[in-house]
Amino acid sequence: MKKCIDCNKELITRNKKTLRCVDCYRIHMKVEDKFCVDCGKQINKYGKSERCYSCSNICQWKLGNRKAPVSPFDDILTADFLYQGYVIEKLNGNQIGNLIGCHKTLIYRYLRKYNISIKSNSESHKGQKVPKELREKYSIMFTGSGNPNWKNGMGNFPYSIDFSDKLKQEIRERDDFTCQCCGLKEHNHKRGMKNIKLIVHHIDYNKENCIKNNLITVCNKCNTIANGERDYWFAYYTYIMENRTKEKQKWL
Repeated sequence: MKKCIDCNKELITRNKKTLRCVDCYRIHMKVEDKFCVDCGKQINKYGKSERCYSCSNICQWKLGNRKAPVSPFDDILTADFLYQGYVIEKLNGNQIGNLIGCHKTLIYRYLRKYNISIKSNSESHKGQKVPKELREKYSIMFTGSGNPNWKNGMGNFPYSIDFSDKLKQEIRERDDFTCQCCGLKEHNHKRGMKNIKLIVHHIDYNKENCIKNNLITVCNKCNTIANGERDYWFAYYTYIMENRTKEKQKWL
């Protein structure tokens, strides 16, 4: 019977090359974590290299075995040039890239290199005006039937006289002053810093249909979401109301 060379335990295996048991093999193959000798970054513990990829390249450049990469924009993208264009003249990365013929990601790379703070999108586009022709084009595209939420002008129809404040309050009380979609309570329902009442939503989107089974309490956010994909939300809220009536019938 073959035995483990470390613990002298009997080996139950047909492989003639096996020298250790499972426990001893795990201890034998356990290798300590390896770190780069230059920067201290953790590296592959099974590899032969003593440095990470970046430090290895730097070491080779210093020894002269490998040439350091040279960007054709090194002479142009200096700290003074970027500070003048990005900070003083308030150009964004895309505009600077168009001036010298490179991509904006290269501009931001050099900004980080020279420790120049990068502005957010709102700050970089601040003060820029959209051309009048473009504004008119978008206005025509998203007006009326061009708008994805267009429903043949149904939003301009007035609400029914039956849709009174008293009816809305009854629906809120029935739903325990809770949004039936996300569960938000009315005392936590805010617009800005101001508390507002929960919204009573028409399930079938018909403003004249004010029967109680067609009305449900929702918050402002859920009501806005329900304006898109109306078929889905009609089916969802109808399912909620049908299940509620079934539960009531069980207790009767």
